Amino acid sequence: MPNRQNDADVKLDILHPMTMVGGIPDEYQSDCYHMENYRNATFILDVMGMGPGDTLTATVFDDSVETGDDSPMAVIDPTYGAVTATVVGNTDVQQASVTFGVGADVPVNGDTVTVNGVTFTYAAATSEPDREFTDLAGLIDCINDPDYGVSLVEAVDETTHLTLRSIGRGLATITLTSSTDARLICRTVMAQLYLEIDQGAVNKVVPYRFPNVGGPGVAPYDYAGIWAEATLVTAASLDVAGVVVRGRGRHAPKQQVAARDTRGV
Repeated sequence: MPNRQNDADVKLDILHPMTMVGGIPDEYQSDCYHMENYRNATFILDVMGMGPGDTLTATVFDDSVETGDDSPMAVIDPTYGAVTATVVGNTDVQQASVTFGVGADVPVNGDTVTVNGVTFTYAAATSEPDREFTDLAGLIDCINDPDYGVSLVEAVDETTHLTLRSIGRGLATITLTSSTDARLICRTVMAQLYLEIDQGAVNKVVPYRFPNVGGPGVAPYDYAGIWAEATLVTAASLDVAGVVVRGRGRHAPKQQVAARDTRGV
């Protein structure tokens, strides 16, 4: 059951961390967040453990017509359209990894890894100018090379794999692919998305009835339902964490992210 909030300038709420199970579309629904004393709300999500082609779609709902069963009843005011964004594995992510295959799946000459449009090729010897590598250390050297590497991205040796991170944390994103996922395994360590909604885009007409405000014996009362909540849908196995920030002033996040959407801001 949602609760009335105070009139603080900024309110920060932690979304419950969750593991979403793959195989079938899995849906998570957040708590409801009260909007009356806040000009906007921003849902910020970290999505972790995605493979190539995995997707997660987040949508912010107007819960003004909440019926008490925690089911979203309407998308944000259709004047603004749905507030929704989809993250795709290995596309515009904050951190990613590359792991070499083993046994019958070791890399062979000609296998490639492409990071932000720059392609590196497995070969007999490592050569930064030729963007060729022969082992994990060689690939790290190629990516980090100041002349022939990838701008605003650093590769870090994690012993069994390398991790790609955007330099400056949010100044750039990372998109990577490989010519063979069996021999050069690319995975998303973390991708981010945000959804921002202005109070003006939320339906404020339908009242919400709080049945037990104040404890047992206190009469229910109707209150204009200015609420927002988010749903997440994926068919992949992944982890999600995040926060909701509500405030009185407008703000425009400058973070480079995998996906975003805003309405009424």
